[in-house]
Amino acid sequence: MYNSDTEDESDAVDNYISFDKKSFDTESDDEKSFDTESDNEKSESDQKVTVLLDNASSVREELRKIEEDERNLLQKMTQSAQEDINKGHHVKNQIALWDVFLDTRIRLQRAVAISNTFPQPNVYSQFITPETRFSVQETRTELRELIDSLIDLRKNDNIAITENVANNRKRHIEDDNYLEYLWKDMQEINDSFLPFRAQTIEKWSNKVQIAPGIPLNKKFKAINQGVNDQIAHVLCDRERLIKRTQLKRNTDKILGKAKPGTGTYDEHLTNYDLEIFDDTDFYQQLLRELIESRMIDNDDPVALGLRWATLKQTKQKKKNVDTKASKGRRVRYHVHEKLQNFMVPIPSGTWHDDMIDELYSSLLGNKHEELDTDESDGKESNDHTVEAGLDG
Repeated sequence: MYNSDTEDESDAVDNYISFDKKSFDTESDDEKSFDTESDNEKSESDQKVTVLLDNASSVREELRKIEEDERNLLQKMTQSAQEDINKGHHVKNQIALWDVFLDTRIRLQRAVAISNTFPQPNVYSQFITPETRFSVQETRTELRELIDSLIDLRKNDNIAITENVANNRKRHIEDDNYLEYLWKDMQEINDSFLPFRAQTIEKWSNKVQIAPGIPLNKKFKAINQGVNDQIAHVLCDRERLIKRTQLKRNTDKILGKAKPGTGTYDEHLTNYDLEIFDDTDFYQQLLRELIESRMIDNDDPVALGLRWATLKQTKQKKKNVDTKASKGRRVRYHVHEKLQNFMVPIPSGTWHDDMIDELYSSLLGNKHEELDTDESDGKESNDHTVEAGLDG
């Protein structure tokens, strides 16, 4: 009995142990599946972290590029602003230089007008004296030195100018042929300066044409024609332009030159003199532009009125009118040009009776009858003569 109970207990223990083994095996399988799931979740999380890290690095790279672009843009804006500031300073300096040159030109106008009244070469010796000869020579030397200084100012490192220009000019400064050499040197400088001048004018003309808000000057505008071509077209007739500078527009008397006793009404339009220089047209245009620019910059009504009066006065040209030509004290006449194919006019009036008779007589042969009548009249007169002779 005891043995049977013992066997039952041992079987129960074995069953329990086997059950525990099974349960342990089941638990170990569950742990394995849990570990597998955790590993999968970990790998997925690692992948997500990797993706997030990659995205973060790409975002950081994009941000770095954006910051770099902003930095470059800010640098360019700063550089552009600095360039604009420098351009403004250069423009301001150029305007200041232009004002100085224009003021100098205005001050020289009176000297140019007075120099046109000096004695001309044909009577110069009659006015020169030993006292004034030294002053004239000294003034001539100072003028030549001034011309040399002005030519030196035109030399620029960006322009290729021959070296012998300045040397030759300094060498013959006291030469009698100074003017001849001077014109030659100035021509060489002008020829060297011409390409740079044309390029600069063309460049800024194109910039002004495309600039918004700037009105174009319609008086100096041609379709499909550059500004240099227009300048060349204006300068093509050099003789006419030079002749305009030799027109005597004022009534100032030239020393040593006799004033004409008689003149026509439009004499001031044909009074040319090769020994004078008068560019009053150009001077008045410069003065007009100066006054207009000052009127724009000033809001003072009094100053505007004065400048407007000055501008109006510059537009009025004083004509050389002969005041003694009124009341028939001087004969006024105009010289006509030569007439070609001219014929004395024949009056065409109405026909009278004699003209009608002459026409019909020429058409119907009445002239022959008139001749017969004349012959019969002649015979009758001869008969009367014979009878008178017989009676006598």
